[in-house]
Amino acid sequence: MRLEDRALIMATEAHSGQTDKVGNPYILHVIQAWPAQMRKETAAAYVDAPSTKAFDRAVKAGTYPQPYKKPGEGERWLKTELDAALAKISSNPEEADDEFE
Repeated sequence: MRLEDRALIMATEAHSGQTDKVGNPYILHVIQAWPAQMRKETAAAYVDAPSTKAFDRAVKAGTYPQPYKKPGEGERWLKTELDAALAKISSNPEEADDEFE
């Protein structure tokens, strides 16, 4: 795992549960730029999943999009698709995966 990915995960875990004034995860205040394409660990941190296994279950359940395969580099999630999934969850909180509550 790249150093940047480890740092992002560590910062997300350190600020887990903290929110800003409008209820967004606090870490978004600290980290203004997320990559357009994310590995599983980064995507899980971005959506504030408690673990990559929980993120996998949410992807399988359709809460989050399926990854695309980047030749030679493995799976990647697109930030725009994760943002759309988060917006859907925010507008319909009853559809959220129970594990994330």
